[in-house]
Amino acid sequence: MRTNQPSEPASAKEGFAEGWRAAVVELAISYAVNHPIRLDCLATLIVRIASASEIAKELGISTSAAAHHIAELHKDGVIEYVKTEVGGSRRGASEHFYRATALPEVTEKDWLVMPRDGRRQMAGRVLQAIVAQSLAALRCQTMESDDRLHLGWQAIEVDEEGEDEVAGLLEETSERFKQVKARNLARLKAKGEEGKVRIVATMGFYRADPGEWPGRPEPL
Repeated sequence: MRTNQPSEPASAKEGFAEGWRAAVVELAISYAVNHPIRLDCLATLIVRIASASEIAKELGISTSAAAHHIAELHKDGVIEYVKTEVGGSRRGASEHFYRATALPEVTEKDWLVMPRDGRRQMAGRVLQAIVAQSLAALRCQTMESDDRLHLGWQAIEVDEEGEDEVAGLLEETSERFKQVKARNLARLKAKGEEGKVRIVATMGFYRADPGEWPGRPEPL
């Protein structure tokens, strides 16, 4: 398991055993996914810091509606408070700014010693971000207009050597994406431009086995 920070600054990062709220992962994910506006709010806060009024303007909804959904996301521990500013778009009023909950960088050593509930919450947060970005893009019709869209997945039956091959390839791919990101940021900064945000996700996990589900009820 490797995670990337959804937002900056790095000073807000927490250790993997700290700062997590006791939310049930499946409920937190479905709660956001089943509310389109909440989903759009989360998609925005994953890539940048924003206030309710900024999100309201971007989505074409009232500030009170945006604030309500942001409050619900914050209550679920999906987003976190960053700062308060006076002035700006609300004519002297105080604006509270939020972002998606910062995920720490997790090393191989960290992951191996992390308790299972910690792993579960971290995996849930990563999947939540991917689901939010994917469904928001689908709803906003950006996928069908994307000539470079790539969506695909494979079920690979592996032995022990294959496990190492897949893990190594995922690790290498993740590092290469980080290098691409750094080069693009440098070019954009040099030109004084802003780029388009392209979501890239890499995943590798065992297929679910309903028969081995820990919460599976006993047959009657």
